[in-house]
Amino acid sequence: MNRERQQQFLEYLADQYKFYRDRREVFFARFDPANADKPHNQLHLSFEDDLNREQKIQYELQNIGERLKQDGCEIVSKKGRAKKGGSPWEQAYNWLWTVKFPEWEKDHETPEEGINWKNLCTRAFWEEKTRRKRATEKGHEVQVYVPLGLVKRKQQPRRTGEEMPVAQAGMQQYQLTEKEIEERYEHEKFLAEVIGNAGKNLAIIGELGAGKTTWLDQIGQELIKTERYPIWIPLARLQGMTLEAFLLEKWLKEKLGVLPPTPEQKDEFIEWFKTEKVWVLLDGADEMSAANPVVEIGKSLTGWVKQARVVLSCRLNVWESNLTTLEGFETYRTLCFEPEQVEQFITAWFEREEEPELGKQLAQKLQEAESARILDLVRNPLRLSLLCQSWRLNPGEIPETKADLYEKFCRNIYAWKQDRFPTTFVQQQQLNQQLAELALRGMRENVPLLESLVHEVLGEWVELAKNVGWLNVVYRDTRTDEPVYAFFHLTFQEYFAACAVADWHFFLPSDHSPEQPSSQPYRIFESRWREVILLCLGRGDVEEEKKEEFIEALVSFNDGCYQLYLYRAYFLAAEGIAQYSDFEAVTQFFDTEYSLVDQIIQQIIQWALGHFDANRQAWITYLQPIEKTAQTFLGKTKQDKVIQFLSQNLELMLTDREDWEKQVNQELSSYSNISETEQMLIQEILAYLNWLQSYSGKEKLIYQFSNILGTLSSGNELAISGLLKAIATTEDEETRRQAVLSLEKIAPGNLEAISGLLKVIATTEDEEIRRQGVWSLEKIAPGNPEAIAALLKVIATTEDEETRRQGVWSLGKIAPGNPEAIAALLKVIATTGDEYTRLRAAVSLENIDPGNPEAIAALLKVIATTEDEKTRRQAAWSLGKIITTNPQRQSVVSALQPHLSDETYENNFDLFKECYNLLWNIAQDLPYPDFYRAWHHLDTAPHPEVADQTPVGKTALTDTLNAQLLDLPNQLHPTPHTTPVCVDIQHLTQITDEDKLAKALSNRIFKQLFPGQTLPKISDCFDLETELINAQPRPHIALILHNGDPQESLLHLCQFLAPTVSIAWITPTPLDAPLRSFPPDRENLVSALQSWLDSLV
Repeated sequence: MNRERQQQFLEYLADQYKFYRDRREVFFARFDPANADKPHNQLHLSFEDDLNREQKIQYELQNIGERLKQDGCEIVSKKGRAKKGGSPWEQAYNWLWTVKFPEWEKDHETPEEGINWKNLCTRAFWEEKTRRKRATEKGHEVQVYVPLGLVKRKQQPRRTGEEMPVAQAGMQQYQLTEKEIEERYEHEKFLAEVIGNAGKNLAIIGELGAGKTTWLDQIGQELIKTERYPIWIPLARLQGMTLEAFLLEKWLKEKLGVLPPTPEQKDEFIEWFKTEKVWVLLDGADEMSAANPVVEIGKSLTGWVKQARVVLSCRLNVWESNLTTLEGFETYRTLCFEPEQVEQFITAWFEREEEPELGKQLAQKLQEAESARILDLVRNPLRLSLLCQSWRLNPGEIPETKADLYEKFCRNIYAWKQDRFPTTFVQQQQLNQQLAELALRGMRENVPLLESLVHEVLGEWVELAKNVGWLNVVYRDTRTDEPVYAFFHLTFQEYFAACAVADWHFFLPSDHSPEQPSSQPYRIFESRWREVILLCLGRGDVEEEKKEEFIEALVSFNDGCYQLYLYRAYFLAAEGIAQYSDFEAVTQFFDTEYSLVDQIIQQIIQWALGHFDANRQAWITYLQPIEKTAQTFLGKTKQDKVIQFLSQNLELMLTDREDWEKQVNQELSSYSNISETEQMLIQEILAYLNWLQSYSGKEKLIYQFSNILGTLSSGNELAISGLLKAIATTEDEETRRQAVLSLEKIAPGNLEAISGLLKVIATTEDEEIRRQGVWSLEKIAPGNPEAIAALLKVIATTEDEETRRQGVWSLGKIAPGNPEAIAALLKVIATTGDEYTRLRAAVSLENIDPGNPEAIAALLKVIATTEDEKTRRQAAWSLGKIITTNPQRQSVVSALQPHLSDETYENNFDLFKECYNLLWNIAQDLPYPDFYRAWHHLDTAPHPEVADQTPVGKTALTDTLNAQLLDLPNQLHPTPHTTPVCVDIQHLTQITDEDKLAKALSNRIFKQLFPGQTLPKISDCFDLETELINAQPRPHIALILHNGDPQESLLHLCQFLAPTVSIAWITPTPLDAPLRSFPPDRENLVSALQSWLDSLV
């Protein structure tokens, strides 16, 4: 039997039977065929020195046997000493491998003819699950499933003063309020109602350690039970590849075990995706190397990949730092544990440990007043698991901060491993120091922990780091087969990285000036460093004076950009002061009315709630982004101080702010559950419709029945036919409108329904009906050529501006990439005198031609010139949605900066407010130095409105990019293994003959490799390959192509040369492996290229 298959089988059963901790360990050891002939006392188990070892093994085997009996295993117990092979565990062993294993094999083997995709996916899922468990060893955060609540977030939630949670809520701030929750889901309800029914793609977001991966695992197991197929993809493995390329070039090759998959297998795989039974589980968007992972995922969900349902997990701060949301995704957020769930988790954890009394003691300790802070902290599965493990070894000790919690766990993990891997205190400190250096380097360079990097940093400490469990191999690089490591959990990489930071200027450059920002990174504004900063502030080995200096620097940060980044720094300081308890004593020498802590919290409260202006005798509030963010951070800073100051201000707030409590009314409607009689009901309604055609006064009844059909009859051909008949025969336009609306609900993609709507649009004399038809067309006819042609005609010919707007809007929904649609929308933008129509056209143009500069320019013009508040708000919101690259964001900053002035504030507050809101959002996403340059117009980028004056192929972006790329040879450094060769291909893209292309490319390569020497004579691509092979005694050649997008002939030539040289292409176009593409607007482009070079061996 195959050893790997045996292990997969045991892993599968252990999960199915819910074997945990010691029972799981005994199960693996005793039922492993490699140990079949070993007596119990020779089994390698973690409780080696247990005085009752033999008794414990027998106890666990007895429980295992009872569970196997429930599954059909017959175990006969006889008195006296059993014969060889006749003991209960040997009977169970025999049944397991002679009966159960063949059954499992049959369900998981690939048939000889064709590929059983379900079995392939199931096997791959369990393989990935096994790998994840090795990465986290035996952590209870994987094996204890206290139900986790999820919330589905409504669009654009709003919070008023009423909705601000009480100060004691703490972690509650990570949750949404009742008014922002559409529905709560517990474990079983979520699996049954959301996963059990067809619907949209899902995004599961939450803080680190909140159970996101656990949810994905549960979803995968649920899918395996049905005719749906999960494909698990750790997003850290993409390494710049698109999902399509990864699935075909990596996943399929690994799972089929072929090199490479045949074209027929790839075609079959793609066709399988089109069955709409495939679910792609994308784990850890926050672990991608991309600057904007959410945007990159959205770009990858195209073509046949889009046919699959997608479930994505992402860390909260990464998800919310991206202004662009994923189209077609419903967002679910993990909830913090409620107090009773904390107790359930603790009880379950210590029952697994068989020490329930310790669990009771911990639960009681957490109920004490002095433990309130840590109780709030551990309302998270991972941190609660760490607390349980810490308490088990050190009963009675409760840490105060996250840094304390992780520090205690570090000590405990060495204690747990002392028997098998003994270490001295000095060795532990030395290993921690090396791990800290590795963690910081991995985060600073934003690269996976390749084995070569691990050995380079850790040296002789590698084996100990692996033995103790700090580092684990999680996968192998497909191209090089080099192992890639990960820390026990990403949290601990952040903790160790925090331990390696010696000076707070690592986060905020010491040479910062509002007149001249530093060239060093401003990590205080990078979301991936936030947790590291907070852990640094919680470290006990950092001088309190240094922490205080850092906090002071944050709250006094002068950004030179209307304080947009000061607010970000200030909020970070507010969260930071909650990370250590001694801050109050340090700041008492300040000669002010309040200590620094008091000043910070008073300021946050003022921003969140407003303040009373005695001179104006009015309650003053702040702009919504400031107020909303400040309310959030009230729950993240020092809670005792927040309560104190809120109590002092409460009476004033209630007296002077009359609008403190705002009522939100929700209208609910539902239909009874009549699914069993639905078809019968439809038949009856259709009979009534036919009868009513001749009935006087029929119109009202037809209207009502059409409405019911639209509610009940999704996809029903009889209902569609009945509605079309009603549309064709009724003389009442309101009835026709309702029938059109109902048809839109039940007939997506139905050609007969589309034809009927086109006829209505062409013949009705009622513009409202025509608009309804146009609107319904976008719902049922995406991509339909006749529908697109009809909308183009409506836009060009209608005299009703409102109908034209609806046509423009619907065109943006159904005609992505259509050249005629793009041309029509550009014409509308250029010629319409109606600003709202121009707004609609700009938004639609962005939908069908993302990044179109005319669309961005049109929206900017509407924002600057409209006198209608609603129109400006819509334009600003749309602009925030459609700008997805940093150069676009910089252009918008430059364009809107003049409107953020005292003059605009006084004379046109609505313009000021919308510009401020949009710039606030951009400041959450755009690196501070980039924002600064755009704000002060230091870049040469022209405003998007003058894009039409710029020669084709030459824009500010290309100028800036080319300036950067021309310096690449000086910025990139050779490695001991690799020589980079940067090639400008601007003029090569016009050559279509591959032999001529080989000659031209050869000249550019060898002119750099051997300057001053005679260039080799090349006649075709084979000669070029030979010359490159002959040049390989020098370090491996890596070509970096820039200043041109992939063109077919050049792309073919690169694919031909790929086995000989490594090739990277600076282009936004995704490329198939082994070619690598790097988007030109990628942040830290040079660093990313250097990391790629360093990874080549």
